[in-house]
Amino acid sequence: MIPIQKVRDIVTKHDLLEKELSSGKIDPKLFAKKSKEYSILRNIISIAKSYIEFENEERDLVQILEDKSNDTEIKDMAEKDLKEMQKKKINMKMSLKFFCYLKTRMMKRMQL
Repeated sequence: MIPIQKVRDIVTKHDLLEKELSSGKIDPKLFAKKSKEYSILRNIISIAKSYIEFENEERDLVQILEDKSNDTEIKDMAEKDLKEMQKKKINMKMSLKFFCYLKTRMMKRMQL
């Protein structure tokens, strides 16, 4: 399992690098390293953001299912949506795990 905070950290790091690189106020010695790191993160950022959205949507759907005041039809729709989301989430988790593994190896090689 990938901790949601680790995924949020990927998004935050990407956003910080993007701002830093676009500001033009970066030490030329660090520019190449930060550009490489940004490039690495850019490959997974859309999946990371979607994963965070899925976490939020999943929480909302679980609340709908647990709310006893909701009627059966709404609960059935929420349950169906939740099952579909969980299938997609499995693929996202696998992509994120693989990315984190590759990122760690690449960062070590580049000594970032």
